[in-house]
Amino acid sequence: MSSQPEQEADLLGKIIRAAGRREPAPRETRDRVFAAASAALEVKLGARRRRLTWRAAAAAAVVVAAVGMGYTTLRIGPALTVALSDQFIGEAAFRTRDDEPWATMVRDRKLPVGSEVRTGQGGRVGLVLARGASLRLDELTEVRLVGPTRVEVMAGTVYIDSRIAGDAIEIITPVAVTRDVGTQFEVRYRDQEHRVRVREGAVLMQIGDQEFRGGAGEQLLVSPAGKVERAAVAIDDSSWEWVQLVVRTPDIEDRPLRDLLDWVSRETGRTIRYESPAVQALTRATILHGSVRNLAPLPAMQMVLATTDLELAILDDGSLLVKSRDQGDQVR
Repeated sequence: MSSQPEQEADLLGKIIRAAGRREPAPRETRDRVFAAASAALEVKLGARRRRLTWRAAAAAAVVVAAVGMGYTTLRIGPALTVALSDQFIGEAAFRTRDDEPWATMVRDRKLPVGSEVRTGQGGRVGLVLARGASLRLDELTEVRLVGPTRVEVMAGTVYIDSRIAGDAIEIITPVAVTRDVGTQFEVRYRDQEHRVRVREGAVLMQIGDQEFRGGAGEQLLVSPAGKVERAAVAIDDSSWEWVQLVVRTPDIEDRPLRDLLDWVSRETGRTIRYESPAVQALTRATILHGSVRNLAPLPAMQMVLATTDLELAILDDGSLLVKSRDQGDQVR
């Protein structure tokens, strides 16, 4: 039994056969039909391309927005810490951004890039830079922490001890850039004068395309006119004493006495002498306990020696003599 669809297909075939073969359409007619069909197809494809282009542009906009959001997040995220506040005395303040009010200095305050620190009359501050260097501010000083190893001095005097820093420390003033070569040095900028004094090691001072080198016990002074003058300065001169007021004191617990004496020598610029080889050996064998926190170097050493069989004498040349309590004052 035939189905209905098969019957309809047979009827359609009879009609087509009865109509016979049609003559082909004229070429002009075929061309018009092809052009119309091509135009319709182009319109359809163009609309599809516009949709794809819009989608691509939208996707790109999402990417740009995401990147922009990421960039914004980086900008408003925690800034790189470049210093930690340590010792301070007197009037001292800080701010982490230009648009922030000044705040009273506190101990162990993390300071990010761009932070400013200033001291008033009689104020001093000791900071530990990110690489371990010691940065100390004298009174009436203002600085900006430009980076982990870069400090801009707007006014006043700073002291750098970069012994354990590794990377060179740069001190920038409107006059010059001073870079250390593993050293202790001081930079003062006041009344358009740039002064560098070297206590240990060496520094490189750059003014424009000129470079000057200063060694231990030497001072470089740049006048407002740009003239550079050299002078000598003793490493134990009394003008260095302010740096001891905000020195970072060492941890002496379970450390030999000799370590403390070496620290005192470095901070004061004074040579340590020993009454005898036996006394020198005793400083290596004596193990300390307790703390000297918040004490300047000489008072710290005197306090510690008071708990031992040794004592301290300051000789005429400024050096320090460590001796037995029951012996004379002469170096042997």
